[in-house]
Amino acid sequence: MSFKKIVFIISILFMVVHPSASVFGAQEVPTKVAFIRDGNVWLYVHGMEIQVSRSGKAMTPEWSDDGMLLAYVEEDGGTPPQQSVMIYDVSTKKTIKSYNGYLPMWAPRGRILAYKYRTLLNVSDLKKFNNAAIGVDEYVWIPDGSGFILSKNGELTPEGWTGASLYKKLFPINWAKAGSFEYVDKFFRLPNEISSNGSKIIAVNPSDFSFSPSGRWLSFVVSPTASWSMDSNMVCAISSDGRQFNILDEIILEVGRPNWAPSKDILAYIAGGGRLVFGFKDKDLKTKEFPTFTTYTPENYADLDFAWKDDHTIYVSRIKEAEWSQDPMAEKC
Repeated sequence: MSFKKIVFIISILFMVVHPSASVFGAQEVPTKVAFIRDGNVWLYVHGMEIQVSRSGKAMTPEWSDDGMLLAYVEEDGGTPPQQSVMIYDVSTKKTIKSYNGYLPMWAPRGRILAYKYRTLLNVSDLKKFNNAAIGVDEYVWIPDGSGFILSKNGELTPEGWTGASLYKKLFPINWAKAGSFEYVDKFFRLPNEISSNGSKIIAVNPSDFSFSPSGRWLSFVVSPTASWSMDSNMVCAISSDGRQFNILDEIILEVGRPNWAPSKDILAYIAGGGRLVFGFKDKDLKTKEFPTFTTYTPENYADLDFAWKDDHTIYVSRIKEAEWSQDPMAEKC
């Protein structure tokens, strides 16, 4: 497998293109984009921009499966700030619902929204509501919409830190009346410590869960304690049956997050530990096509971010290796 490598430098706060929109395909369909500008959610629909929020404290827009509803999170500016999940209807151009919480994710099919409030995972179809699970730190929908993979962070004990735990929560037909502790099974327990290429961390906090296009693999990032995570984290993948667990590489959180190719089980990420203030170096764009690895970063260069165009092309932000600099005129390539 070979990739055509295209380099660009671009600054975008946040952008979500609805899956039905075709940017690179031959079939022409209306583009529908949600993005953040000056802390507010905006839409680009049918060639027009529409301002959705006005607080200046909005974030993380998420499209429903049919592209007609948009969920996003808004902070109230209090101390500490309180977060609400807002539901915007594109057809009526109105906010139709709000919930106390954050981290909204629509089901892969239908208008069912999951979101968190503290350690509660809540589910709603905007009419019915249920506390789906308790004690949840992170979560992701299973690709067919049958339930969730849930995570619980590791804990500090007198013997040291324990590894995080993953659970599978099935989604019964009568989900509105299901108990919070029903239909939950243990999926995988991370080791207390994980390592790659000589680097080792405690496996406290899994996040950034994402299923591969086939649904056979689940990628995620494992972080240690908060301060330690600035220097070292591990990108991992586990099979959908929980039997094969792979530690792929060391990464940091300041560069592009791991992402799957549009339609193949190829995971791209930027490998290399050490925060950027220690220098723009040892940051290499890699892909993992199960079961092989490929590296694309030339010697004496560092990669900072990337985006898939299609299954064979990646856009990448690349610079020459150098010491840390805040000079906007620093040479980039």
